[in-house]
Amino acid sequence: MAQIIKEISLEVSKPNLIQAIVAKQYDKNSRFLKVTFVDEKEKINIPSTATVTINAKRKDGTKKTFAGETNSDGTATVPLTYWMLELDGTVHCDVSAIDTDGSKLTTTKFVLEVEKASNDSDDITEDENYDVLVKLIEEVNATKSNVANAIKGSVSGSAIQLN
Repeated sequence: MAQIIKEISLEVSKPNLIQAIVAKQYDKNSRFLKVTFVDEKEKINIPSTATVTINAKRKDGTKKTFAGETNSDGTATVPLTYWMLELDGTVHCDVSAIDTDGSKLTTTKFVLEVEKASNDSDDITEDENYDVLVKLIEEVNATKSNVANAIKGSVSGSAIQLN
């Protein structure tokens, strides 16, 4: 599956004025952010020893934190998880880096806009070709059954002739 990795720079000491990150509702294991921490547009390197998390609050008020990873270039990669993309609407996020000595640095918030899915189900029973698929599956199963019965009859017949 393709992985979409959007590179963004996030401020730690002033509001992030970036345009909202847009993602599609119900996407799973396919969207990530590569985050550069900045202070007044100056890059802050995240140590490789740091633990990185993305913190999110959905429109229903629930909050969760998800693990990311540090990159060798001093940036972090964090997932846009299924939980974040489950509800359409606005998700408020920030990213934290926590080093082994307990120091923690968190970006100011940014906005993730979850675009509503055109169809909220993977059910294909309403597909115009669904009936054709069912019929083809039934035909394949019937053919398999006929072949199995023919083989069984042939083996049985051979066994009878040998006795």
